[in-house]
Amino acid sequence: MQLAGRTGIVTGVEGPYGAAIARALAGAGARLLLASPDEAAATALAGELGSRAIPAGDAFLAAPPPPDLLVEAQALPDLPPSLGEAGGLGEAMAMAADDFARLASAAARMEAGGAVLVVSPLPGVTADRGWLLPFLAWRAAAVAALARELGPRGVRVNGLAPVSEDGARLPGFLKRNTAKPPPATPPIRATLPSEAAEAALWLLGAEMVTGLTLPLDGGRGL
Repeated sequence: MQLAGRTGIVTGVEGPYGAAIARALAGAGARLLLASPDEAAATALAGELGSRAIPAGDAFLAAPPPPDLLVEAQALPDLPPSLGEAGGLGEAMAMAADDFARLASAAARMEAGGAVLVVSPLPGVTADRGWLLPFLAWRAAAVAALARELGPRGVRVNGLAPVSEDGARLPGFLKRNTAKPPPATPPIRATLPSEAAEAALWLLGAEMVTGLTLPLDGGRGL
């Protein structure tokens, strides 16, 4: 898929990955709406990108016409320390489900040839919290389900899972209570925003790829 001339929406541009993906898409010639709860961040990034980007209002996902590209890179909800904590997990999952439903509704209006990318920055500081693995599995399953639903309409849906700065300090964070040493290569560090942007451009442009959540974790999940 050629990205030049395409229209896109990028959410979560206040974060390093959302901002880097927006910069990469604008550099590839896409025209963007930038969305963020931090309006100042969206406005500043739009100013940096010039005529190829404008900050979006609250109703950006519902506003016609539908975009060619849709990137959801907003921060993950604040989740509780334990699966058993009363109310906390349910509230956070409900928030995550509402956000994904809004994304799915916008994606359902896209025309054939459209591409959706769901970015899930992995918060490594929560390695000992019981919700991490099921939450990541839920995100990947939701991506696959939306890809199956929209595939017949010619819309692709993929996910991207970079490791945040906190996660870089926890080698093997997807394994608990293990003495297995971390792999020597690639280095145990956070995913660079430029690496996330490169992967995002590939997933958005790869016409034979859909339903995939690509981990950028240096092999920690193996």
